[in-house]
Amino acid sequence: MITKLQRSAEFARKLGDLPEQIRKKAHKQLKFLMQDFWYPSLHTEKLKGETYEGEPVWSLRVDRKHRIKFIIRKEESAYFLITIGKHDIYRK
Repeated sequence: MITKLQRSAEFARKLGDLPEQIRKKAHKQLKFLMQDFWYPSLHTEKLKGETYEGEPVWSLRVDRKHRIKFIIRKEESAYFLITIGKHDIYRK
């Protein structure tokens, strides 16, 4: 069971650059993630062929335009938040 969130420096920086309304939505969605990985509004999906630190990368929906990319660190019982942004984060 995953019990904590870890944030990359990139995630923290990009989250801080977003409007307050989007930051609030992101925090709300992360609370849902901690309760239920498959919570319907998250639209959780594994990104085909993408890895980070050797782990598969997952995505969740903040709103129609913004997504969060993350990996699961099972040994640390944590979701590691890689980045947040609009759909262009999929191109990186």
